Amino acid sequence: MDLDAGTIRSDVSAIEMSNGERITDPPKLAAGKRTVTIPAPILLDLHRHVERFAEKEEDGLLFVGPKGAALLCYFTRVWRRGTRHLGVTDLHFHGLRHTGNVLAAETGATLRELMDHMGQATSRAALIYQHARAGWDQVIADPIAKRIKESRPRDHIIAKPARIWRGA
Repeated sequence: MDLDAGTIRSDVSAIEMSNGERITDPPKLAAGKRTVTIPAPILLDLHRHVERFAEKEEDGLLFVGPKGAALLCYFTRVWRRGTRHLGVTDLHFHGLRHTGNVLAAETGATLRELMDHMGQATSRAALIYQHARAGWDQVIADPIAKRIKESRPRDHIIAKPARIWRGA
């Protein structure tokens, strides 16, 4: 993670074995190797977290347990305790990936851009993280209406139809 540049690089995948051994490898797919820009409002929080909790080495862990070890084997317990403290009981950590990717999609990024951002090699995999939201159809329709209105001459008159057709 490069907090000065505001980016995080994903080029290592860590797996904790049942015996506690941690194995690091490159991501399974080439698409998993990527650099992602961190939204500016999150940077201050990350700076604070790194100062207080992360390992100090350049390749140190971002999340460590109270004894300084990797926070892999009991992360779920720590996560649940934290979310319960905040009054949120049904938020799974992986749900943040879905939330982040829905927010990324709402920026208007193309599917290819979203795939790169998420580290997905296929559109099918990327679409798993996309969710339709109530009311979003109106958000899509409004800019289309604006573009239509802007492209018409000012004196364009829309005649009222004699009868409104209602589809089945």
